[in-house]
Amino acid sequence: MPLRGKNGLKIASSFASQENRNRFNLNLFGPSRIHIKPMTEETKQPAPPLQETHSRLGIASFVTSVVVGVLLLGFFLLAGVLHNLHPAGPYPAQTLVGLVVIVLLFADMAAIGLGIAAVCQRGTKKVFGILGLSFSTLTIMGTIGLVLLGLKISGKI
Repeated sequence: MPLRGKNGLKIASSFASQENRNRFNLNLFGPSRIHIKPMTEETKQPAPPLQETHSRLGIASFVTSVVVGVLLLGFFLLAGVLHNLHPAGPYPAQTLVGLVVIVLLFADMAAIGLGIAAVCQRGTKKVFGILGLSFSTLTIMGTIGLVLLGLKISGKI
């Protein structure tokens, strides 16, 4: 026989289980009504402290910035080696290396966005967000510096 409240509506049987009665501190008196016992000092339990976890956005920002930094370093080394192999002029892979560097810079800008979002999140640790944000910023500034240095050495600016 299902339990019914004062207005005659059925009360879900899962709500009336012993586990839920204990969890909600309920005392059921008969099949027709529910009585909620008042909370006393003995029945009150302190809430467990919330543990701050690392922000997933911060971890993504950190990992993206480190991977992009390593790949950019590798592609700049590759560009230097290819330039030494073909000192006379442009080489076929020059365009490909340039496009990959541009794509990696856009990925680094995405890592900056993730880092900013991670720093703005409440209730999470901000360590990885700050690290990802700073690594991405340094990587972009270093790339721009290397490009400007290369242009200066080649005499184009």
